[in-house]
Amino acid sequence: MKCAETNTCKNFTIVGSGIQFSGGKYRGNNQQTAANKAGSALFARVSNPRKFKNGSIFEKYTDKKTIKFILRETTAGSGNKTTAYEVKRTKLTTPKVIEIKGIKITYNFSYETKQLKSTLEQAEKEIEKEKR
Repeated sequence: MKCAETNTCKNFTIVGSGIQFSGGKYRGNNQQTAANKAGSALFARVSNPRKFKNGSIFEKYTDKKTIKFILRETTAGSGNKTTAYEVKRTKLTTPKVIEIKGIKITYNFSYETKQLKSTLEQAEKEIEKEKR
């Protein structure tokens, strides 16, 4: 079920990441769904940096296997809760091909996003270390 159909969408943005990116809008029925979208978007910037404005800053991160990031809820009345995540990208042995409305889409990677147990301050320090 799509979040537009249930009218319970929550909005999130990245406020810090291990690749020096912040921003974007990610929507989902829950925080984990939005974190999955944000994680794959971070790897998209690393995989093809020239495709994005100011993409040259992402070129040094092309070999990364994991990226840590902080996600903040921006839904009206939410209290702006922030949570730290780590996303791991793994190359699929055989690409997954699906068809949506007659268009074939090939997935070459799988993404595993997990919430970090560390405090927000610890996560921010870890992200700063990753940027170097």
